[in-house]
Amino acid sequence: MDKFEKELWELRGDLLLYANYLTKNRCNAEDLVQNTFLRAIRFKNSFEPGTNFRKWIFTILINTFRNEILTINRRKKVQNNDIIIGLYRQKYYFNGSSTKFALYDIFDSVNSLSITNQKTFKMYLSGYLYKEIADTLNISENTIKTRIRSSKFTLRKILQSYRD
Repeated sequence: MDKFEKELWELRGDLLLYANYLTKNRCNAEDLVQNTFLRAIRFKNSFEPGTNFRKWIFTILINTFRNEILTINRRKKVQNNDIIIGLYRQKYYFNGSSTKFALYDIFDSVNSLSITNQKTFKMYLSGYLYKEIADTLNISENTIKTRIRSSKFTLRKILQSYRD
């Protein structure tokens, strides 16, 4: 174990206490500290010797926590659209009204995309970030952006009648 890892391990207790304060949950606090350790080790080369190691690690912990909160909030916003996504997945349809026809058209339009674009676009609609989609599908982020842009363009053309 090198000096970096030793110092990191010595701060584990303090990091857990602070993570528990932030998350209000022991399991989440342990996950947060583990993610902090992973990021610290990953970015070990960016630490400048002679600077405050403790402050650097706690900054990583706080930023990791903030990123996780942002991701959760982003997904919650998407979950507010769960009715539409649920309708899509379950093929549940409203009785009557023009909403029924619009939903049919939207579902059919998304299904008319190529299989690769469908998967990418559905993940995008579910609230995943470009990077998360790229990591999941093991392709570049630029490819994801291109697929989503292409899907939006195609869907705009197909659903043009709803824009007028």
